[in-house]
Amino acid sequence: MPGLDLSSLRILLAVADFHDRTALERILRSFGAKQMNVVNNSAKATSEITAVPFDMIFYDWEMVGMDGLAFTRLIRQGRHFSTRRDAMIVGLSGKLTNDHVIAARDVGVDDLIPKPLTADIVTKKVTRNLAHAKPFVISTTYIGPDRRLVTAPFDGSDRRQVVAPTYPCPCVVKYAKAMAKREALSSNTLTKHNGTVVSEITSPDELRKQNMNAREPACEAAPNALRLEDLERVDVSDPSTPSGEGRAPVHPETPPAAPDPAPAAPPPRPQTAETP
Repeated sequence: MPGLDLSSLRILLAVADFHDRTALERILRSFGAKQMNVVNNSAKATSEITAVPFDMIFYDWEMVGMDGLAFTRLIRQGRHFSTRRDAMIVGLSGKLTNDHVIAARDVGVDDLIPKPLTADIVTKKVTRNLAHAKPFVISTTYIGPDRRLVTAPFDGSDRRQVVAPTYPCPCVVKYAKAMAKREALSSNTLTKHNGTVVSEITSPDELRKQNMNAREPACEAAPNALRLEDLERVDVSDPSTPSGEGRAPVHPETPPAAPDPAPAAPPPRPQTAETP
């Protein structure tokens, strides 16, 4: 699975303990979570869920006023939360005995994370649930993720009596679409560079070359620059000609001007004999 990116998901954190709440918030934000509401009691949690259709909910299983079992049962089966019942619910619990796990499974929780929280276990749990989420079940007696560990024929007395409809977890579907879009934008077949969509770019050099060819403005001549036809009339001996010093004429049949002859040396003065 590609790197965890939670920026597309709407997340609710309902954790009573300040340190657990702060630690979990920092862990999720490190994976790009931006649409996140954080509360510290059950009353605020139910109020937030009424107003916002969250994709993923982290709930303190030992919350005072409404524990995790009552909260999950309310979301899954409550009439006021019929449009929120398929949210992914992850419980945070310091008591993970076998009885606690079975009771949480039977009310429709997706997973449980043990306390104290660590970045490693939170990352593994979230990644696993987004990559291998169970189908969502709606029946007259149970609403939540599929509780079966395997899909196989079963003829015992505990065989499911009602054929319940299932559908993919909406949170996982939303996450998968967001990740597929991100991968498509970063792939070689569709690369957006400086506002220009470039197709089938295989190397940074080719991308840079195509971008330069497409965006480089036409070169304009400076106001005092020489034109090609003016070069025929350049007098290289005239230092006042712009950019003419040291420039050879364009046409080789036009010989350069001969330099002025050097002045002749003055004749030597006659020597006179000194008078004794």
